[in-house]
Amino acid sequence: MRIFSVYAAAVFFALVILAAGMTWPRGPGAWPEPVPGSEPSLEAETATGPAAQPGGPRRKIVWREKIFSVAPDETFRALSADAEGFFIGNDAGQLRAFNPDGRRLWTFQTLFRPVGITAPVLTSRDSVFVGGFGGRFYSLNRRNGGVRWMIDLGWPIRDVSRLPGGSLLVEASSSRVGKSILYELNALTGRARLVSRGDFTERRQASDPLTAGAELGGSALRAVSVGPRDLVLLSSGELILLR
Repeated sequence: MRIFSVYAAAVFFALVILAAGMTWPRGPGAWPEPVPGSEPSLEAETATGPAAQPGGPRRKIVWREKIFSVAPDETFRALSADAEGFFIGNDAGQLRAFNPDGRRLWTFQTLFRPVGITAPVLTSRDSVFVGGFGGRFYSLNRRNGGVRWMIDLGWPIRDVSRLPGGSLLVEASSSRVGKSILYELNALTGRARLVSRGDFTERRQASDPLTAGAELGGSALRAVSVGPRDLVLLSSGELILLR
């Protein structure tokens, strides 16, 4: 009888140890415990829209940098990219230039800080065109960020577009007075002339390389594609490069 009791106790403790190592159901519809490394990542969240098609290959984050101290809103469009690099404005009135791999080339600081840059940034072979909320519009040397010319248009720069002939259409507007002034600028000299709303609307190039946040999903706010790479601005103010 004593031997049977010892044997029963041994069997009981063996069953307890075995049960401790098992995964038991936690009720109907319960999710299993996550496997380490399987939690949703930022890469998976942002690899949507232009960054990845449903069922397509997963993209890799090859570079990231914090751009904004305060999360940008849906009006932000100051993100531009081409085969030679990319440019982004921020809420501190800075324009940052990067090479295609994400190495910082230079930073340009507008005159009034911390007045932000939110309007589109345009580029040419040797220049970058940018305007901020301080009302000044700049042509910068693409190689080093030096100022080629500057014009003060008085009100915050809201929209910038390029004409087929190479000149620029710029909208400066004030929400305080509810009025806009429209200009055509010579891209080489910065010389400006006033244009009408009808002329501005008819002549501006409507194509916008940026993808809106609503089309991206997740935490993405804006994105632009250049070949196999995608730049994605997150609502957190972080910019990531996907490949």
